[in-house]
Amino acid sequence: MDTASNAANRYMTNDEEKIYQSLGRLKSVSRVAGRLLRVLFYIYIVAILVICAAMFLWIVSLDYSIGDILSTIQRFLPNLIMVAIVTLLFRLFIRVFEDMSRGESPFSDIQSLRWKTVGWLLLGKMLFELMISFAPFSIESVGDMFVGLSVQPIIVNVDVASVLWAIVSFCLSYVFKYGALLQRLSDETL
Repeated sequence: MDTASNAANRYMTNDEEKIYQSLGRLKSVSRVAGRLLRVLFYIYIVAILVICAAMFLWIVSLDYSIGDILSTIQRFLPNLIMVAIVTLLFRLFIRVFEDMSRGESPFSDIQSLRWKTVGWLLLGKMLFELMISFAPFSIESVGDMFVGLSVQPIIVNVDVASVLWAIVSFCLSYVFKYGALLQRLSDETL
């Protein structure tokens, strides 16, 4: 009996050691990935601010009427919405890696929710781009006077990569949810 319990303890100690080594590697890789994403996020924000400042200065420097300014803002509004979506995606990914770099289990309800949110954001991005591609006209103006509609051919753009990544994100969400349930079950049995 004593030999069997020693073998079981040695086996559990070996498994526990492998678990801690794996968590240590996950923690260090997540720390590097989180820092890299944070640097990329800051570069992205600075680039967006520089572009917005340049556009603002360009609009202010020209002798535009109110109608021209509104038309210009209308053209750039979809880009601002896309910037907001990409910013949210950056923040979600940074939080995923920051939690894991602190040693928290990747299998938690909050991680599952984050992956599901990534999926919804990617689907929203794809649907928004699809709606934009269905806009077959634009308002033409001359000075302060709106002249009419300029009809353009309809070109449907479907971002298949966003759809595929959304599907992967939803699947990851359910994998992380399942892992969180197994983690709770394991913690309760110990």
